[in-house]
Amino acid sequence: MIRELLFSYLLTFGGFGTVSRSKIRQQSPVLAMVILLPVGVVLFTFSCALVYVFGINYPLIGLSLMIIISLHELYKTKQDNDLSRINQITLLCSLGITTALLLLIRILVSPVLTFDSYKIIISGKSFGSSIFSFESPELASFPFMVTNFQAGTEIFNFSYTVYLPAVTGFLAIIGAIIIISNLVSPSRKHSLTFGVIVLMTILAFGSVTYMLRMQFGYLNSHLLMAGYYSLGFATCLRRNDKSEKTRFLNLSALLIGSIAFIRLEGLLLMTLLIISFVSMNNISRKNLVKFSAIALVAPGVWYLRLAIAGASGSTIISPRNTVLMLLMAMTPLILSWWRQSLKIVTYLPSLTIIGLVCIFCLLLLTREQAIESSLIFLANTIGTGYWGAFWWTFGPIMIVGLSLGPRIKHEIVWVTTVGGGLLLILLLGAIRTDPYRIGWGDSGNRMLVHIAPLAVLYIAVKVHACFGKSDDITDEQISNLTSEETK
Repeated sequence: MIRELLFSYLLTFGGFGTVSRSKIRQQSPVLAMVILLPVGVVLFTFSCALVYVFGINYPLIGLSLMIIISLHELYKTKQDNDLSRINQITLLCSLGITTALLLLIRILVSPVLTFDSYKIIISGKSFGSSIFSFESPELASFPFMVTNFQAGTEIFNFSYTVYLPAVTGFLAIIGAIIIISNLVSPSRKHSLTFGVIVLMTILAFGSVTYMLRMQFGYLNSHLLMAGYYSLGFATCLRRNDKSEKTRFLNLSALLIGSIAFIRLEGLLLMTLLIISFVSMNNISRKNLVKFSAIALVAPGVWYLRLAIAGASGSTIISPRNTVLMLLMAMTPLILSWWRQSLKIVTYLPSLTIIGLVCIFCLLLLTREQAIESSLIFLANTIGTGYWGAFWWTFGPIMIVGLSLGPRIKHEIVWVTTVGGGLLLILLLGAIRTDPYRIGWGDSGNRMLVHIAPLAVLYIAVKVHACFGKSDDITDEQISNLTSEETK
């Protein structure tokens, strides 16, 4: 336990420099405390990916690179006279939050280790050893971020880590709640109430829903994806505030790029977030290059290295599919660069949803397996997937809210992120060699965890729009909020 805590402290420090440089603490000290660990984990993942790609088979070098980046960012922050005693208090509070959550989850939740969990541990242990190879099918069969966690355990000489990835994902979800709460209302009291209600709702359903509760002890990457997918989307909304500094763009790019490393289908989900980002933000070409470099270089060179090595371990990851998914991720950024296509970029979320729906309908008409897989997926959602009343409750509310509820700002982007994620799960089931299967362990059923927090947040925002003073998250509210936070 002590070694796992030390590992978490180093990862938290890894995020300290980048978060301090982004000046989030001045705007929301609590948010800064919460996201230090998730940001540190992203930097650790990016650093190790680049190290391995260039043939340096030592996880310690990746961890050292993360620390160097953090120290460099802290040095730059100090040069700007922004490194104060309050920053240090933020770091200490973040370490305390991480420690408390690790201890609490360890007490309340037992580890859930499946056959895939053991393979993830073995795959992670191969990093830094003589058996590591990019030709290994394990690299294309299991997501890099969670296996890299296991590689980090070798540095600190303990067997494996289950709870640290879970805490990281949970803190990312809390970070997303904080960001969206601040955007919902210009009043700190109202935003705090909104955030607490959303968090309590997620915890209440999480405590009685097996599929949510088990994620805190399940050695896999579903809670990580739920956290980073939610936090990445929240930063897209936050970046839409015109008064934000460019440095927040860098943080948003970092979080969005991390999605590619969390799941094998991560490149597809990352593409949805990039579409959301570019459709809401008129970015200069200079910032567009910076965003692309941060979000795409590390995932790009990692997956291209796998493609060159011919790694193929699943229906999703193969050399051809890898190149296609990278091209899809680059397409929204290329359209944003080409100024004549800015009108297309604005409607890109709508076009994405229409395209996904058309492809899915085509598969339903041409592949009998697509129908079988979809029906099994539906059965797992409402009955056999151990979701309890979660989707019975939030599914109909989402449909009613979307159809009859008031319009909220950037609603199509919410629909693209949540609905597009759901359509991707259905499409992946339709193109699989074997259809989805009945039970909680089915991959499609487990992927529903990825969109669960955003589904709750979307409903909460819609309900607030119904009963709040305004039926929209307006630009004026965002500007007022930022002015109040600056004071």
